[in-house]
Formats: sequence, C-alpha cells, structure tokens
Amino acid sequence: MDNANADEAIASLSESFAKCSVQDFVRSSNRLSMPDAKLVSEFELLALRITKWNKSRSMQKKEFEVITNFGVPAVAIAKVWEMIQEEETSPNLKMKKKHFMWGLYFLKVYVDMNKMGSCVVEAGDNRPDEKTVYKWIWVAIEAISELEDIVIKWENRFTNDDLGDCLAGIDTVDCLFQQMLYDHPLKPGKKKRNKCFMAVKYNRPGLRYQVCSALRSSDIVHISGPYLPGDNNDLTIFRQELKWMLPAGERVEADDIYASEAPEFIKCTKSTETIGNEESEGMRKRAQARIEVLMGHFKKWTCLNQPYKGHGSPAERLEKHRKMFFACGVLNQVAMEMGYCELWKLGDKYDSCK
Repeated sequence: MDNANADEAIASLSESFAKCSVQDFVRSSNRLSMPDAKLVSEFELLALRITKWNKSRSMQKKEFEVITNFGVPAVAIAKVWEMIQEEETSPNLKMKKKHFMWGLYFLKVYVDMNKMGSCVVEAGDNRPDEKTVYKWIWVAIEAISELEDIVIKWENRFTNDDLGDCLAGIDTVDCLFQQMLYDHPLKPGKKKRNKCFMAVKYNRPGLRYQVCSALRSSDIVHISGPYLPGDNNDLTIFRQELKWMLPAGERVEADDIYASEAPEFIKCTKSTETIGNEESEGMRKRAQARIEVLMGHFKKWTCLNQPYKGHGSPAERLEKHRKMFFACGVLNQVAMEMGYCELWKLGDKYDSCK
C-alpha cells in the first residue's frame, strides 16, 4: 500500500468516522469501540484491490463496492478483525488479512470453491489453489461465528429500557439447504427425500433459524438453530428455548402464529389488549415490520439464499451452515453498532400501546 493511497483512504473515511464517533458517544450501550482508522483504510484498500477497483470511482461507489462484495463496510470489517485477534487462538493468529477477506467474500458472493481463487487473487499475485482457499475461508468463518457470545447477548435487550414488559421481538428465517436422502424403507437400494427438511415457503429443502432483536436498539440479542422446518414451526421453536429464557412478566413481540402464547409470553395483533385498539394494533404491526427488516439483513448474504455447497456427513453440513449463519449474524450486529443499516426507532407511541 503506497502512502498516497493510504492518505487518500484515511481522508475519505474522516467524515464517516466523525458520524460514527458521535454515535459512539451518544449510544447508551457503548460495548464496541471504534476500530483503528488506519486499519479501516487498510481493509478498504485491500477489498478494492481484490475487486479490481477503479481509482476514478467516487467514495460512495467505493463503499458500495466493498459492501456489495464483502457484506459490510470497511469499518465493520476492521472491528471484527480486531476482535478476532484479541481471541489469540492459533489458527486466527496465522490468518492474514487477505484470508479473512476471502471468508467475507465467500459469505457474501458465495461462488463455487473452484472459482474462488480467480475471484480473490490480487493483481501481481499467483492464484491460490482450491485447498488453500477452502482452508482459510473456513478458518475465517469459524473465527467470526465464535464471536457470537461476545457480540450477541441476551441482556442487550435492556439497552434504552423504557421499563416496559416487552423488550424484544422474534421471528424465524428459512435458508435453502441441500436435499438429504435416506434409504427407502419399502424399496431396497432406493433413496427417499427427507420431508423434515422441506421449507414450505420455498417448496425446497431448507433450515430454519430463530432471531430475537431488541426493540429499543439495533441489537440482535439471541440466535438459535438450525431447526428442521418440516418438524418445527415458529411456535414450536419458541417453546423449545426462548420461552424459558423470559423472566416472569416479560413478553416478546411476534406475529400471529404465536397467538396461542398470548398474552402471557407474546404480544401480537391478536393479543387481547390489541383487539379493537387500532393504535395498538398499528404499533404491533410496526414492531413486527422492524423485525422483518432485520430478517432482510440476513437474506442479503448470498450464502443464506443458496443451498450449502459442500460435502461431508449430514451433521458436518448442518454444522457448517450453522457457522455461516452465526457469522452473518455477528457481522450484521457489528455493522449496526458501527452505524450501518441500523433499525429504525419505534418512537414514543410504542410506550402508549403497552
């Protein structure tokens, strides 16, 4: 990296850093500090070199280029890298910044492994072989997913707490997955599709994850899964774990599929206090729409929209998909804390509709 390019990158980031610094100061839950400015510029330039960037592009187009190919802006990439280095595990210490970027590119663009080498090679470098790319992609993804306990915390639902009885909202998201076949019980030598994986929404095999987000801040506070969509609807998943995490008297916002758990555990448009109250019903819908926006953040990662491309036992494939989903959750959360794609505020009217 030459000094001119580094200076240009640092200067171009000054405005966004100023905005993030203000946000960092006023945020009530100040858990993540801003990353080093030089590290941010280094990752931005590395990302643009990998994508063969054009120096004539505006800064807005450069940022768009980074997000399009790596999922989150350079400031979030740098922060996640800092957090990984703090863990000091052996594979992480040997991972270079370019290897880390390979993992992000894989999550976001999700090209075939045999094409990854040509996609991520930098000008003047030799194309990395498939085994090398595969190794470091999964070192990066595992390192990111292991930050889940640090970044995504259940207690963060109390951020900006208004002393209400409902601090978070829940929903599930289905991701496409490979078809799993098993031996046909009546036809020896034949295979049969496993209907447990069938996601009705896609009419294809899939996996289901539950995501819980704070209502008063841009915080993902809980992720669980994967679940088999053919065996587990949203309500079943809620009853397996999250229901028992709620203290006495606390509820969560959800859509009407959870109505049988209202009003004790759930707030929804079919809750008894909502029926006939147009204002309350409107705010329930607004809260649910906010959760849907967060689900959209997950669906922007191509790896979650395509069936898992890999081999191994069913358990190994499920575990790798879980790591991809949790890694995307960590990246989404860090990006929101750095000021990117924050969720909108529900406003004071939500208080009056308790």
